[in-house]
Amino acid sequence: MTNETAESKYLQPWTTQDVWPVLGAPATTLILAVTYCSGWLLRDYVRVPTRQLYEVGIMLPWISILEFVEASLAQVATYVAITLLVILLRKRTGRVALLPLLLATPLLGILTWFGYEHFVPSYRWYTDERPPYEYGLTLERFLIAWGLEIPVVLGVWWPLRTGRELPKASS
Repeated sequence: MTNETAESKYLQPWTTQDVWPVLGAPATTLILAVTYCSGWLLRDYVRVPTRQLYEVGIMLPWISILEFVEASLAQVATYVAITLLVILLRKRTGRVALLPLLLATPLLGILTWFGYEHFVPSYRWYTDERPPYEYGLTLERFLIAWGLEIPVVLGVWWPLRTGRELPKASS
């Protein structure tokens, strides 16, 4: 191998197949957080006649950012697990299949619940009349975390589904 081909091997531009396994889960979480916050703020704007449009315009970016930061704190371990799983699948099979990712979503749901319990600060508004948050895994919390991981996994898998196949690893 000549020096010129060795340099060109390392200077190739990055593709979606290279970057998306790392940035896919946070990008999908950002899209879901903005969509969720936009929906509820616009619903609030329509339902409350005294709400001004500028209030929604000012609060929408801030609440979306806050929701994204909170969701990212809860999914720190999940981001690492999804990235490692995608890299493992690409190395072992040459592509990223949906079935192993979906089979991993219960574990990812438990990791998300764990991250929410331990990494997200428990803050309460002064007008909140609900009882204090009780820590612990319940079926409802597990199902919510599991259900929220499925769109994240689909968001990571979708751009990688038709990617170029890598040569299979020889063992």
